[in-house]
Amino acid sequence: MRGRVERWRVRHMGASRGVVERVPAKSIPVSDECYRVVGYFAPEPAFLALLGGGLADLIFVCLKILQEVFYLDSHQRRIIVKKLLASLAIVFAFAAVDARADLIVNGSFDSFVVTGAPLDADFGGFIRYFGPPNNPTNTEITGWTISGQNGSIPNNVDLVHTSFYPSFTGAPGSNSLDMEGAIGASGVISQSFATTPGETYTLSFEYANNPQPGPGSSGTMNVLVTGTGTLLTQNVTHTGSLFTNMNYTLFSQNFVANSATTKLQFEALTNSGFGIALDAVSVNLAGTPTVPEPSSVVLLGSGLLGLAGFARRRFLQK
Repeated sequence: MRGRVERWRVRHMGASRGVVERVPAKSIPVSDECYRVVGYFAPEPAFLALLGGGLADLIFVCLKILQEVFYLDSHQRRIIVKKLLASLAIVFAFAAVDARADLIVNGSFDSFVVTGAPLDADFGGFIRYFGPPNNPTNTEITGWTISGQNGSIPNNVDLVHTSFYPSFTGAPGSNSLDMEGAIGASGVISQSFATTPGETYTLSFEYANNPQPGPGSSGTMNVLVTGTGTLLTQNVTHTGSLFTNMNYTLFSQNFVANSATTKLQFEALTNSGFGIALDAVSVNLAGTPTVPEPSSVVLLGSGLLGLAGFARRRFLQK
């Protein structure tokens, strides 16, 4: 089978960008051309370079490929679409390695254990975790350490299930952290992580406030990053969260590491028992691109198929 085909390919331009260029149309088998274009994907660094050029470039190339596959029979079409999706998965997998992993462990507070008194107390909708002297090991919330006490009251925090009030994602089984546990006690949690002196990092997290005891409730906490001295310190306050709308707010600030180990600490500045709701804590090298989740690859592929089909219908109507 032969057809009218414009050959599109990715031309490698240095180490950081790929450019799509048109090659003069030739009378070649459509199926051969499609396989040849898709074949550029996995082995060529230019396709990986498209990520540096932006998502628009990536979508553009994929659309051109998908536009051509509709000229093929159903068997060839299935093979090429599968190969395209597999290639996208490979691209995002390599991008994930290049982006470097989040330095914070368990930033969503979804990994934890329930040991029982005196280390923690399970109230059903939330779990209260205590600091010393009740809990000298501080291993119940993976990656995080609870410290300090307010007089004779050990500092404590509440790990809140999204079924009680929504986490940032609101996904079933997800959690947030109320920085104030029992009334009269504060919450202080921290985590240390490896850094490279001189590198710039971005700290980000989402925060709201416990919607109890009612409208107008609020909470305040301090954010502290230390290395050899203080690298970042800031107070944040949130007011007016509701069970139906937590209205999470994004915090994002850069800091420059000056030691091989850096410490991140959150401390409640009020002790009403209804504090800041903390979620989605992360630290990454500044400028690190966001890498789509695996499910996003499927959604991108589905969307591209729909757009290509729409474009083909418009073409056939002309």
